[in-house]
Amino acid sequence: MRPIWNKIYLHPCFYITMIIMLITGLFKVFLLFLFIIITHELGHLLAITIFKWQIKKIILLPFGALILIEDDINKPLIEELIITITGPLFQIITLFCFPFLDYISIPLLLFNLLPIYPLDGSKLLNIFLNKLLPFKHSYLLSLLISFIITILVIIYNHNFIIFICLFFLFYKTYDAYTNIDFYFNRFLLERYLKKINFSKTKLIKGIKPTHMYRDKKHTFLCKNRFYSESEILAKLFDFKREIC
Repeated sequence: MRPIWNKIYLHPCFYITMIIMLITGLFKVFLLFLFIIITHELGHLLAITIFKWQIKKIILLPFGALILIEDDINKPLIEELIITITGPLFQIITLFCFPFLDYISIPLLLFNLLPIYPLDGSKLLNIFLNKLLPFKHSYLLSLLISFIITILVIIYNHNFIIFICLFFLFYKTYDAYTNIDFYFNRFLLERYLKKINFSKTKLIKGIKPTHMYRDKKHTFLCKNRFYSESEILAKLFDFKREIC
């Protein structure tokens, strides 16, 4: 397993922003931003380590970072919630320790909590939606909200650096939307191959995998007959069974 520091990559925008800050005499501000970002991500990394999630890559951006996970999608929602909130929590703790950073840390914290993919605000929204809606529906709705909020902030924003960040986030949202079918099929395949157990069961009328929830197992009712989740997924991935 590679050491964590070998998984850190600097995005091209990071270098561009660093050069702009250096030229404009704001390099000290840039370093303070970087310090806040690092403490924020340390919160996420601590929780990820505790729950033993696997990290694929850490991409350092000008005003944030992306931690790419190569673990299962069907992880417990409570684990994802804790991992998500530990970043802002560490940032708040840092603010109490270094109150002179409030003019930088508070705007960063509020921006990060916007429901824009892949910011923490969007992750929190998606976790909440996963409790109310099927997995695919909640993911699509969170991306739709991300599109709307990003466009609104772009319209009312007059800061060039923030505009660049928003443009990048808009691209990430679009990329996630175009890959929704791949992501959903991976969600289904994981459940089929790993036989994940859940404490709650939901009945789905008809053979509708798109109605499957992330934190539940499912029973399907079709033509007065009940089918288990494993039977339906076997039909999808093994092509050996005729159901309904």
